[in-house]
Amino acid sequence: MVDEFTREKAYDWGLKDVFRDIFKIGVALNLDQIKGREPATTTVVARHFNSLTPENLLKWEAVHPAPEYYDFDAADAYVAFGEKQRKQIIGHTLVWFYQTPDWVFRDAAGRFLDRPALLERMRDHIHTVMGRYKGRIHGWDVVNEAIVPDGQFRQCPWLEIIGEDYVQKAFEFAREADPGAQLYYNDYNYWKPGQCNGVIKLIRRLQAAGVQPDGLGIQGHWGLDYPELGRIEQFINELTPLGIPLMMTEMDLTVLPFAEEHVNKRLSELDPDLQKRINPYPSVLPETVLQDQAQRWARPCTPPGSGIKIKDALLISKTSLSLSSFSTRNAVKNRSRKTCRLTVNSGSCLKRSVSAFAGCRATIRSKSGRNLSDRFKSYRNKTHPQIFYGTIYNLFASQLHVTGKLI
Repeated sequence: MVDEFTREKAYDWGLKDVFRDIFKIGVALNLDQIKGREPATTTVVARHFNSLTPENLLKWEAVHPAPEYYDFDAADAYVAFGEKQRKQIIGHTLVWFYQTPDWVFRDAAGRFLDRPALLERMRDHIHTVMGRYKGRIHGWDVVNEAIVPDGQFRQCPWLEIIGEDYVQKAFEFAREADPGAQLYYNDYNYWKPGQCNGVIKLIRRLQAAGVQPDGLGIQGHWGLDYPELGRIEQFINELTPLGIPLMMTEMDLTVLPFAEEHVNKRLSELDPDLQKRINPYPSVLPETVLQDQAQRWARPCTPPGSGIKIKDALLISKTSLSLSSFSTRNAVKNRSRKTCRLTVNSGSCLKRSVSAFAGCRATIRSKSGRNLSDRFKSYRNKTHPQIFYGTIYNLFASQLHVTGKLI
């Protein structure tokens, strides 16, 4: 941290300024926010963040919705917004089992493609999308969530048609498309030993084939009673020997019971007793639960040379950050600048309906009915906007490295 940093300046600076010598602070945006339809969000972005990620507009179904047709209007607006704001720009995501249209895997007659045809379709998509923004988008989530909790590859058309090397091929095509971009692999449930070991095996397999990801994404969909904090530190230590920077992604600190088996179901479809169990706070989140959350996640700590605790410094966000829903995404060492990036996703659409912060207002929009995610609409935490930053710093300050030196 800079020598002139003082407690008084913490109230004037944004998060990006407080953490400028530790990592970048970013935010994920939807189209309304990019287009300036939410002025309060624009103010928060300008003040607090120096890295941007799109929520959905660079996913396959949005940017390449039909054969021979690309829709770059929203993506162009996103990149232009980032350049105007002088932010680091991140692309999410190129290859994923979800939000990929069914036509991608079939020919004109509706038959499944063979391996060469699907590889060519993958290559065309990656080259077209990355090529359009070559030199403008800093890094890409190349493959998302290829491993399941038992450590095996996720069953999906990419795997079934191409085989286990589809991840390798995606990275090779991405490196061809933009040799200067950073390329990331992203997954979740690292606190489950099977999935963590599966990702480690995948990364080592890529490295053995000469493919070196520039960052490994750790999604944190965590709750009040899971995972054990010691297990978080343990899996970080298990991943560190891979020798690639680690990213903190999608950190959702939910206060609700674990309900993964009901994701994307409408609340009204469930029986009343089950509704009460998985949605215990339909209108008001009790202060006692907020306190439990804060006690679990808030950890005071002092950045090197700052002379101030992070919890004190983060008072600058007490009002503004409560305007948005957010999850934590991407704390990654930037090799060229030797800095870290910690990106906070902010926007209206949460990928998993059971994942959200109690420490903010989540605005969930549903076209087809009231999903489980709708229960987060009215939650706002007025006292703990900084619930996770101290924990992140404590867990990663001595771990996000390759050389063993503190960032």
